[in-house]
Amino acid sequence: MGVPSTIGPFAQTDDEVDVSTQPTLIQSVQRALHVMEALAGRHGRATVKQLARDTGLTLPTTYHLVRTLTHEGYMSRLDDGSVMMTERVASLAKDSTPQIAQVRILLADLRDLVGAAVYFAQVDDGEIHVSEVVESTRAPRIDLWVGMHDAAHATALGKAILTALPEELRRDYLQRHRPASLTQNTMTSVPELMALMGDAHGSAATIKVGSNDERAIALDNEEYSPGVSCLASPIITPQGRIAAVGIAVPTKRLGREPQLREHVAATADRVERVLTIAS
Repeated sequence: MGVPSTIGPFAQTDDEVDVSTQPTLIQSVQRALHVMEALAGRHGRATVKQLARDTGLTLPTTYHLVRTLTHEGYMSRLDDGSVMMTERVASLAKDSTPQIAQVRILLADLRDLVGAAVYFAQVDDGEIHVSEVVESTRAPRIDLWVGMHDAAHATALGKAILTALPEELRRDYLQRHRPASLTQNTMTSVPELMALMGDAHGSAATIKVGSNDERAIALDNEEYSPGVSCLASPIITPQGRIAAVGIAVPTKRLGREPQLREHVAATADRVERVLTIAS
């Protein structure tokens, strides 16, 4: 038996603890990190059940971890019960990913300019994902109660990206994600959507940015949520990256603030330049 290293009720023997070879690991921290890794593996959005399955943790444990991470601002709960990563996670890595930090600054500038939550979506392996949501107490986000996976046809972000895709990829996406009716304004006919998105003046207006460039602006006219309309502009880099920047505002603001379109287009133009340089 080893010699006690301390005296008293918490005495331990040299055989029990060797701090040089047995580091102290906090299991709850490990589990929280595993949950975040699992969420990242699902492109930043998942249900708690999916995270429990991916990590091998029990459902109650996963719920407690998600609740804590949400309270601390690293996750945000959506109306459909799923969770997504927040901008706070991205800010932790901004030094190692300077281009993403620059993009987030541009998104935050747009939020402050228009007083609305700003969204950034992109295509990854043939799927459309919202990867950034920049909000504030003055400009809270509008919950994606139906995920982008099932609602690209009804959102300005999704329509901007689908319009930017080649026709065959656009058709493939709409066939794999059959359009569902979310409001009375939602278009659900694939042929009609294909025709609309194939017509640059039908699916999106154009806004002049600078002296030469024109950028498309897609509109969601209460197709996703009653009383809410969205504007988005697609981003296409020479390397083939396709994304979009968008905002969501009460519908009444669109008629009285035509400059919103110009602000979204200008920000998309700046983000496209940053991503082009970084690629």
